[in-house]
Amino acid sequence: AFWRKEHAVLLATDIASRGLDFPQVHWVVHIDCPEDVETYIHRAGRTARYHKGGECLLVLNPSEKKFIEHLEDNRIPINEIKVNPN
Repeated sequence: AFWRKEHAVLLATDIASRGLDFPQVHWVVHIDCPEDVETYIHRAGRTARYHKGGECLLVLNPSEKKFIEHLEDNRIPINEIKVNPN
């Protein structure tokens, strides 16, 4: 089964991610900006199962950069990595 693989990648929408429980998720990569902080927390929480931590990568377009302020307002720690598009 999928969850028994040593290395696996699962791509899912927000709807598909609800109710799925995988015990060893190490990374969540957000390719689409969440609609709100609650959705971000839900997605990121996929890594925090069974008292384990994990990592998240949130990819934003320049027009979505304001979302960083919402995360900071909710005391969600972030490290911004700027990518040079040239």
